[in-house]
Amino acid sequence: CSKTKRRMKLLLVFLFFISNFGFAQISGCTDLEAKNYNPNAIINDGSCVYKNLKIKPEFSIVLNDTIHETSGLISWKKKLWTINDDSDIHIYSFDSIGADFQKHKLKKTRNKDWEALTQDSLYIYIGDFGNNVSGNRKDLYILKIEKQSLLENNPKIDTIAFSFENQYNFDAQKGNTTDFDCETIIATKDSLYLFTKEWSSKQTRLYVLPKKPGSYQAIFKSSLNVNGLITDGVLVEDKKVVVLCGYSRKLKP
Repeated sequence: CSKTKRRMKLLLVFLFFISNFGFAQISGCTDLEAKNYNPNAIINDGSCVYKNLKIKPEFSIVLNDTIHETSGLISWKKKLWTINDDSDIHIYSFDSIGADFQKHKLKKTRNKDWEALTQDSLYIYIGDFGNNVSGNRKDLYILKIEKQSLLENNPKIDTIAFSFENQYNFDAQKGNTTDFDCETIIATKDSLYLFTKEWSSKQTRLYVLPKKPGSYQAIFKSSLNVNGLITDGVLVEDKKVVVLCGYSRKLKP
């Protein structure tokens, strides 16, 4: 669950493209900020290498104790928005110093295991797809919340239900061993992308879903050997870069 998000030890950056190119075009690293940038490359082949950085916060603040297990974070309307991990059906907003704290109840919803938060220009998406307890949930879904209605304190909410297309075994597994746990969701213009947290293989799988309400199978796209557990991610749209974070080993209490 999201408690492990405080133990982030792994940072993965890769370029994320969905395009069709001809065979004659040169592939390589197309990111100017990478150490091995290739100015002749047109197709990014995922080979970019970056400097290792140690990042320290400029300051820290104590948040309202209502936020006891934050499980996702976005920035919108000059405020930060977050959710709690389970049971709590509110979304919280506050400014950059933790002031102007507000909570917004998402009526007629439930929170079995909210694990991720993302947005596009019109909607906020909450992923109820935490699946680390026994790995056999059949009620995975994403809440789609209209932003304007949230500001008007009358949230309009739709549901995108799904299953993983390549999960065939729904027998209960031992806790924290499943390869169908998930804590990361990213919204693009027309789709939602999920990155799994795979306890057994220590990889992550990329799946895609439509953004329209309904019931779907999440389509498998690719596996990434990250040698760890992915717990969150963000799309840097102007650079066409997805940044994933997670951890590769447990820290001592």
